[in-house]
Amino acid sequence: MAVLARMLKRSHQGVKNSHAIGVLTGGASWKQISVTPEQAQFLETQRFNRLAIAGVFRVPAYMLDPTTASSWGSGVEEQHNWFVTQTLMPWLIRIEQAFSHVLPAGQSVRFNVNARLRVKTVERYQAYRTGIEAGFLSVDEVRALEDRKPLPDGEGQAFLTPPAKDRSGDELSN
Repeated sequence: MAVLARMLKRSHQGVKNSHAIGVLTGGASWKQISVTPEQAQFLETQRFNRLAIAGVFRVPAYMLDPTTASSWGSGVEEQHNWFVTQTLMPWLIRIEQAFSHVLPAGQSVRFNVNARLRVKTVERYQAYRTGIEAGFLSVDEVRALEDRKPLPDGEGQAFLTPPAKDRSGDELSN
């Protein structure tokens, strides 16, 4: 094979030999290493079909075609949130209503999609801290949002109230 490679290189290298006809001898066979235009068109058609299906079922394109780049919002995270709210929620609400209709009075079914919509951990914890410090979330409510059990002996039930401040902004002592 090395002899054939040297002969091809010598016969076809350079501008002067760029259009020379190659002849394979000695039982050598030709193997195409590029994609034909027909194959390329077929692949592009397949990609278009995936994107069309994604549009029909309201699924972000990146979920069906990993080569698709995000073009809006903050990228994949924003598209994922859109998928949950615009695609999954209408179906989940229908399922909730159907199951709740057959349950005894006062009982209902509800899907918790918060886990699918969660933002980054640091941002979530900062939001929880704000809610606790402002007094509209208790520790147990935050624990419930994180699918954790309440603290024992009702420790997490109390709402934290910010300390009272005077007009200058200094904390008042009790």
